[in-house]
Amino acid sequence: MEDADRGLSPQQAREIYFVTWVAACQVAELEDGVPLIRTVRSREMVLTRWRDEVFACRNVCPHHNASFAHGDVHLPIVGRSPREVTRSNTQPVLTCPWHLYEFDLRTGRCLGDPFFRVRAYEVLIDDATVYVELKER
Repeated sequence: MEDADRGLSPQQAREIYFVTWVAACQVAELEDGVPLIRTVRSREMVLTRWRDEVFACRNVCPHHNASFAHGDVHLPIVGRSPREVTRSNTQPVLTCPWHLYEFDLRTGRCLGDPFFRVRAYEVLIDDATVYVELKER
């Protein structure tokens, strides 16, 4: 059956994906704040645990296509002026070890340059296994 026969516009047809949850690692393999690099269905990912949450991002810093393997996970410094500087309590970031670009682990957005973004994946934990959501056409 053709997409037009299904009542789909060409734009809608391009947006159809099959969602698959794929096992990436065991929760016990993740150290708090330490990136773990894994290949999941030919996608290299960086998995991190921060407090009670687990995050998964593509393991390529868009700035210079470098790995996050030796990066750092922490809470960023925020504030409007030097007198108002504090640490965010809710926004963990992954820092690229090469040029210190910081990426929000939830959204993949770069804090310092909105032009850069890393792919962030949805994560599900079931029976101590970390699964990541992959969308495939």
